[in-house]
Amino acid sequence: MSDKSLKYKSVLLPVLIIAVAWAVYAPVSRCEFVSLDDEAYVTLNQVVRGGVSLHGIRTALTQPVAGNWHPLTMLSHMVDSEIFRSNPAGHHLVSLFLHLLNTLILYLLLRAATGATWRSAMVAALFALHPLNVESVAWVSQRKTVLSTLFWFLTMYAYVGYTRRPGTSRYVLILVLFTLGLLAKPMLVTLPVVLVLMDYWPLERFGKDGAKGPGLRKLILEKVPMLAIAGVFGLITILAQRSAGAVSTVATLPVSIRISNAVISYFRYLDRMIWPSKLAVFYPFSHDSLSTPRVILFAVVLLGMTVYVLSEARRKKYLLVGWLWYLITMLPVIGLLQVGAQSSADRYAYVTLIGVFILIAWGLADWSRGKKSLQQPVALTVICFLIVISVVTRFQLRYWKNSYQLYIRAIQTTKDNYLCYNNLATLLAKNGQDEEALQLVNAAIQIAPQMIHPYMNKGELLAKKGDIKGAREAYEAGLRMNPESPMMHNQIGNFFYKYENFEEAAFHYREALFRDESLLVARSNLGAILARQGRYDEAVEEFAKVLAAAPYSPAVLMNMGMTKAHLGQEKEALGYLRQSVANNPLNEKARATYAWLLNANGYPEEAVAEYETALQMKGDLKEGLNGLAWILATSPETELRNPARAIELAEAAIELPQGRSAEVLDTLSAAYAADGRFDDAVKAAEEALSIVKEVGLTDVAKDIEARLAGYRAGRAYIDPGHAL
Repeated sequence: MSDKSLKYKSVLLPVLIIAVAWAVYAPVSRCEFVSLDDEAYVTLNQVVRGGVSLHGIRTALTQPVAGNWHPLTMLSHMVDSEIFRSNPAGHHLVSLFLHLLNTLILYLLLRAATGATWRSAMVAALFALHPLNVESVAWVSQRKTVLSTLFWFLTMYAYVGYTRRPGTSRYVLILVLFTLGLLAKPMLVTLPVVLVLMDYWPLERFGKDGAKGPGLRKLILEKVPMLAIAGVFGLITILAQRSAGAVSTVATLPVSIRISNAVISYFRYLDRMIWPSKLAVFYPFSHDSLSTPRVILFAVVLLGMTVYVLSEARRKKYLLVGWLWYLITMLPVIGLLQVGAQSSADRYAYVTLIGVFILIAWGLADWSRGKKSLQQPVALTVICFLIVISVVTRFQLRYWKNSYQLYIRAIQTTKDNYLCYNNLATLLAKNGQDEEALQLVNAAIQIAPQMIHPYMNKGELLAKKGDIKGAREAYEAGLRMNPESPMMHNQIGNFFYKYENFEEAAFHYREALFRDESLLVARSNLGAILARQGRYDEAVEEFAKVLAAAPYSPAVLMNMGMTKAHLGQEKEALGYLRQSVANNPLNEKARATYAWLLNANGYPEEAVAEYETALQMKGDLKEGLNGLAWILATSPETELRNPARAIELAEAAIELPQGRSAEVLDTLSAAYAADGRFDDAVKAAEEALSIVKEVGLTDVAKDIEARLAGYRAGRAYIDPGHAL
C-alpha cells in the first residue's frame, strides 16, 4: 500500500467512524433529563441552573454532589446551563460531542503508539458504537464519565509524545491533563498503571530484541508523582462518598459477597460486550447468582485466562496489555469498595473494555496474518458485528427517552429491581397515580426491606392521602429496619415538622446528628425548628455550624438572615439575605424574603426591584404579590405608590390556594384605601381583623384596628417604612 493511500485511509477511517456514530446517536437530542441523579446534578441543582458564576465555581471546588467531588464535571454542567438553560437537548449533545471526540483521540492515540491504522480504527469503532456505552452518553449525569475519559486519552497521547521526546514541560503537561481528568471523575486512579502497561507494549520501553530499555524500576519511579496525585484523589473520593452514606459497610455487604460479586462481574461485562441484551440503568444484587460453586468456577476460569495471557506475554504482548488493562481499570468499580447498591453498571465498561477491544483487534489481525483465505471473512465478520451493535445501540437509546421508559425497561430486564420500582412510584405519584405508586413502593419494601427510600416514599404517599397514622407507621417501620440511619431520623423529623410537632421533630434531628454530626441537612432543619420555637440564639448557633461547613448554602443563609432579623440584628440579616440571593439568583422565595427585609429597613425602591424579579420568575408567588402590593399601596414615597396595580396584585394573591389570609386581606384593604375605595377597604380589614383575633394575634390585631379606624374616617394608610 502506498504512503499516499495509507495517509488517505488514516484520515478517512476516523471521519467515517464518527459520522456513523453521530447518525446512530442522533436520537439522544430528543431525550429528556431523567429523575435518577440528573436532578442532583442539573435540574434541581440551583447552583448549576444559575450558570457560570463565582459562587458556582466556589461551590464546585468545595462541595461534593451526590457523594462525589468532581469540580470540573460540575463546571461543565454550569457551562451547559449558561448556554442551553433547561433545554435537555443541548446538555445531551455536549455529552455526545465529547464521546465522538473521545473516539477520535482514541484512534489517534492507538495509531500514534502502534502505527496500526486498521486495528486502531477497529478499536475506535467498537468504542464508538457499542451499546454498553449508551448509558455514559445518553445519561446527562454521566458527563463525568465522558469528560474524564477525554483527559484519560489526552494524558495517554501526551505520554506517547513524552516517551519519544522526553522533557520537563512534556511531563508537566501529562500531570496537568491527568489532574484535570481526576477533577472530572476519580476513575483515572489506575491510569499510571496503564501507562506502565503501555511501556511494555506498544511503546517497548522495557527493551526489545535485546535492546536495553529504561528498566522497570525507572519506569515505575517515573509514575510516582502520578501515583501520589491519584492517592490524594482516591482518599478525597472515599471521604466524600462515606460522608454521603454511599459506601456500604462490611455489616451491610460482607467482604465474601463483594469478592464473589467482583469475580462474577468480570464475566458479566464480557458477556454484555459479546451479547448486549437486557441492558438496564440499575442491576440489583442477586445472591442467587453468587453461589459458591459458580464463583469458584468463574474464579478458576479467570485465573486460567490470566495464566494463559502471561504464558503468551513475550510472543503476543498485546494479549497481556489488553487483558491487564481490563482487569486493572475495572478494580475501582468492581465492588470491592462498594459504592451504591448496584451489582454492576454499564457505565463502568466505558474505559475498561478498551483493553478487550485491543486484545480482539490485534488478536484477529495476528490470527489472519498471512492467511488470505481468512482475511476477508474476518473483515466481513467485524463489519457485521459493528452493524449489529449499531442497531442495538439505536434501539437502546429509546429507553433513555424519559424516566418512565428507563425504569419500565429496567423492571422488565432485571429481577426484583426495587430501586426502579421506587423511582417509578415517585414518577406516578407526581402524575396523581397514588394507588399505583403505593403498590410499587410496597413491592420495593418487600424485595429490599433494608432500604430506607421506599419507606420514605410510602410515608409521603400516605400523608398525601390524609392517612397520617399510616404515614407515621411507615416511617417508624423504616426506622426499625434501619435504626442507625441518620437519613431515616431526618425524614421522620421532617414528617413531624410538617405537622408542627416541633418537639418530636427536634428529637429526631438530634438523633440524626448523634449518628452523623456531619449531616448538614439535619442540622439546618434543627435550626429551622428552633427558630419556629422562638429560640433564635440557639437557631443561630446551628445555622453557624452549617455555614462553617457549607458557607455558600442559599437556604441556610436565608434562614440565618430571617433569624437575625427576629433578633433585631437587621444589618447582619440583610447581609445574609443578600448573599443568599447572590448565591441562588433563581430562588424566587429568597428574593421575596430579601425584598421584605429591604422594605422593612427603609429601602423600598430596592425592595420593589427584588419583588418584580421574583414575580418574573414565578408570577403566582404569594409572598411576592403581597409584598409588592403592600409597598405600592402604602409607600411614603409618592412616586412608588400605584394603587391600581396594588389592588390587582393583592386580588391575585387572594385567589391563590390558602391566599385568603389575614396578611393578604390587610394588604388588599390598604390598596383599596389608597385608591379611595374606603367601603371595600373596611370590609377587607374587618375580615382580616376577625382572622387574627381568632388565632390570638393581639399585637397584629391592634395594628389592623388602627388602620381600620383610618379607613372608616376616609384616610389611606401610609407605612412609615415597615411592612406587615
